[in-house]
Amino acid sequence: MKEEIRIWTKGLVLIDIPFEFRHPTFVSGKNDSERIEISYFRNSNSHIVSKVKFGKYAAGPPGIVHGGAITSVLDETMGIECYNNGYLALTKELSIIFLKPVPIGAQLFTIGFVEDFDAELLNSSSVLFDNNRIYSTSKGVFKIVKKI
Repeated sequence: MKEEIRIWTKGLVLIDIPFEFRHPTFVSGKNDSERIEISYFRNSNSHIVSKVKFGKYAAGPPGIVHGGAITSVLDETMGIECYNNGYLALTKELSIIFLKPVPIGAQLFTIGFVEDFDAELLNSSSVLFDNNRIYSTSKGVFKIVKKI
């Protein structure tokens, strides 16, 4: 698993977030060190990777990130990965598996994947991880709004 994690973060290049995501969105519209700080990159395999840090206002239980904050970041990562694959798409279905509690202030990463698609839908996934472990995984079905 650690080898796979190293591959995910290899060759990160900061990207400009697509125009559609620049307006004040819940997750990436305004970086806030007390809520969610996030920056998006492309890795050497052209997948979208983010560096993310959850601040004190993203807490659920004391010292632990709220599941809704984690879900929002994983959802946005999948949406930007859909865009990275040439589609503007909206979440239709979303499922999350929380594997380990996420500590407030930890420097983490997400990665997005488009698994497959047809004329109307994309199946996507994303992972929240650090250099040693996976904290959460997600799967989503996205409705294609338009090809870009």
